[in-house]
Amino acid sequence: MQPSESPRDASNAPDAQSQGRSIEYLLKGITAYLTLSILTLPFIGDVWSGEIPVLALFQIPKIKVALWLRSDVVMPLIKILGLSAGSVSPDSIMARPYGLLLSYLIPSVFLFGFLLTGGRFRGINRRWALIVGGVMVVDYLFVMIFGTNPWNHFSIY
Repeated sequence: MQPSESPRDASNAPDAQSQGRSIEYLLKGITAYLTLSILTLPFIGDVWSGEIPVLALFQIPKIKVALWLRSDVVMPLIKILGLSAGSVSPDSIMARPYGLLLSYLIPSVFLFGFLLTGGRFRGINRRWALIVGGVMVVDYLFVMIFGTNPWNHFSIY
């Protein structure tokens, strides 16, 4: 190591590059998952294997998070704010869109933070981060439109 080099610069150069590649692969994976989710959502009740709607399996990770946020975050907040109807069912119906919105908003905040700190994460491909953000918006809209599918009486959320 040269006297002008700091130990931090010398040890982190390959690490930062591999971290940047890892984050880019993560962004590409998220994009692929959300794209697959968008493409299968309109046909969610059409393909069944016994009692299991096969295309709904792609929705499980994001819907589980939304259900948890609805029941453990939004519904207690409704009670704290005094907006509760006094019964679980109306509160659950009122909390439904907010739980789903939070399940998209929280990762979006982290993604936006990555974009703002672009100087620290030089290996992040900003194009992929923006693509993920756009696909998240489209996926949220598709879940709001097709999540409760009135023509085949099937609902995922």
